[in-house]
Amino acid sequence: MKSLEHYLQHFKFVIKKPRVIPRIIKNYYLVKILKKNRLRTIDWAITYHCNSCCKMCSAKLLMTNPKKKGKSYLSPDEMINTWNQAVKLGAIHVNLTGGEPTLRKDEELIKIIKGINKQGALISMVTNSIRMDYERLKKFKDAGLDTLQLSLESMNPKVHDDIRRSPGNWEKLMQVFKWAKKLNLIICLSAVITKDNFDEIKKIENFAKKEKVFLLLNPISASGEKIQDRSLNLTEDYKDKYYKFLYSNSLLRADTVFNFRGGRGCPAGVERIEISAYGDVMTCPHVQVHYGNVLEEPLNTIYKRISQFPYLKNFEKDCRHVFNKEYIKKIMDPIKDCKELPISIYDHPVANEPEIKDYLKNELYKR
Repeated sequence: MKSLEHYLQHFKFVIKKPRVIPRIIKNYYLVKILKKNRLRTIDWAITYHCNSCCKMCSAKLLMTNPKKKGKSYLSPDEMINTWNQAVKLGAIHVNLTGGEPTLRKDEELIKIIKGINKQGALISMVTNSIRMDYERLKKFKDAGLDTLQLSLESMNPKVHDDIRRSPGNWEKLMQVFKWAKKLNLIICLSAVITKDNFDEIKKIENFAKKEKVFLLLNPISASGEKIQDRSLNLTEDYKDKYYKFLYSNSLLRADTVFNFRGGRGCPAGVERIEISAYGDVMTCPHVQVHYGNVLEEPLNTIYKRISQFPYLKNFEKDCRHVFNKEYIKKIMDPIKDCKELPISIYDHPVANEPEIKDYLKNELYKR
C-alpha cells in the first residue's frame, strides 16, 4: 500500500510533462518484459563553482582536482547533444547540480533547460538558494524547469547555516521556497541523513508534510569532505530504521524508491548516471570513478560499459555506496586517498582483477 501511495504522489512529476509518458511505458516494457537496460536519470553537475562550503560536501574533490584546472565546463550545446543521445537510451529526467548550478550564467542555464526540454523531459535543479531571486526563478520555470530541489539540513536556522557554513542561508532558502510555491513549481526539499540526525530529519519531514512538498533523503557519503570520515555513515544495523522511515510517508523520496524493474533498487550505472561538469560519466555523485567522457566517446558506448560492469549489472535492492560492503571495499576504499577525482575505471586498482581486466578488454566495452 505504501508503495502505491509513493507512485501516486510521484505521478505529480509526470503529469506536467505528458510527453514523457510514452517513453516511461516503453522503458517499463523493455526492462520488465525484454530484460534490457534503460537509462532513466542523469544527475548533471553543470559547474563546480560554489558559494557554500558544506561540512559534508560530496563534490569537494571534484571541484579541486588539479588536473581539471583551466579546463572548460561542457558548453550548453555539448550538454544538449549529450542529452539527445541519452533520450535514445531511455532517459526521461535530468537533475541539474553542481557545485551551485545558479552560478552558471543565466543565458547558458536557460539555454540548457530549453534544449533539454525540447525533447520532453522532467527537469529538476538543486540549489542552496543564495543567488536566487524571483525573476530568475520565473525565467527558469518558463524555460522548462519543473522541480526545484532545495538543500535543507535543519529546521533550526543556526544549525543549517553552520552545516552549510553560510550565514543567512536558511532565511534565504525559506524565501525561495515561498517564491517556488507562488510559481507552482514542484518543490523537493533535500537533506543529508546520517545515523545521528534522524530526529532532525523528522522535523524537516513534519515541515514537508505540512507544506505538502517532497523530501529527498540522501544518506551521507564517504566522498568529498567525508572521504576519510565514515563515523556518521548509515551502517547495516541502521538499514531497517532507515527504510521504515523512508516508507512511512509517501512524500519521502530516495534514489532507490523507483525504477523500471519494479520495487526498490539501486539505480547506479544502469538507470541513473552522473555526468561531471567536464563530461566524465560516473555511476552516481558519490562514487567518483568514471567510465568514459562524453567529449571522447558516444554516450551509448559509455553506457554499455558502465551498465554491464560486473559490480553494477546485477539488480540490488540497497544503495551500493551505503550498504554493500564488498562494493565499498572493492570500488570506494581504494580511492579514499586519491586527490584527483574522478579516477578512470581503467586506472582504478580493481581493473587489475582478472574478471575486470577481461571485461574492459571485451570488444563490446573497451575504449
